[in-house]
Amino acid sequence: MTKAFEPLLKHLSVLVEKLPPDAVDYLAQALAGDQAGKLRGRLRTLGATAESKALYRELDRLWSDVPDLDCRTLSVALRSARWAFAHSANTQKVSIVWTGPATEAVPIRRTEQALKEIIDGAKSELLIVSFVVYKVEEIMAALRGALARGVRVWMVLETEEESGGKVSFDQVRAIQELLPEAQVFTWPLKNRYTDSNGNYGSIHAKCAVADRVVALVSSANLTGFALELNMELGLVIKGTAVVNSITEHFDELIRRNILVQIR
Repeated sequence: MTKAFEPLLKHLSVLVEKLPPDAVDYLAQALAGDQAGKLRGRLRTLGATAESKALYRELDRLWSDVPDLDCRTLSVALRSARWAFAHSANTQKVSIVWTGPATEAVPIRRTEQALKEIIDGAKSELLIVSFVVYKVEEIMAALRGALARGVRVWMVLETEEESGGKVSFDQVRAIQELLPEAQVFTWPLKNRYTDSNGNYGSIHAKCAVADRVVALVSSANLTGFALELNMELGLVIKGTAVVNSITEHFDELIRRNILVQIR
């Protein structure tokens, strides 16, 4: 790949993202049938809006830097970029979840709402990771519902004993009473990293993963404050590749006995 060709490929990805799909398809078809390269001199005249005109002009400029690139090859490259963009849009989606003061920049979708949707939608498996779980009855009810549906619920939590006073109550016992069928794992002190002063880390990750295809990765613990009062930011990710890797990572931590099951 020449240095001039790479900027052209990058621009094609922008083109398929910004232009309507039918416009991209029309351009690809026109390029495929342009034996004499007549379209090459007309790109600067295309476009119905200021943005689309600028995109076509940039395509013309970048194409001129690769004079040996014929129309048919560019058509194939454009179709490939179009397919890749559509495939990505269909297989992976990311949306923002927010608890706190609202603005017009971020659509309001509360953390508790997104978490409950993920729990309620789980069909076979649900992974919950949180530093602390406290006073979230609606979420506990949703988890009980998942267990009643036959969903495997496994949780990675901090324990009172190993938190160094950061967790002031026995949340594991509370989970055992509320969700007796759930599997609970923790990170033993002997497996944790420490600094030169002997200070060790905590289970500070927060996520919920359903069926290895949808995940909420958030700053929020499972507490009333986090789900209702705090300023918390998270992302809901839908798509098998990235989401599956999250669950596989925790699978491997358990397989290596870095995380151990409490019961």
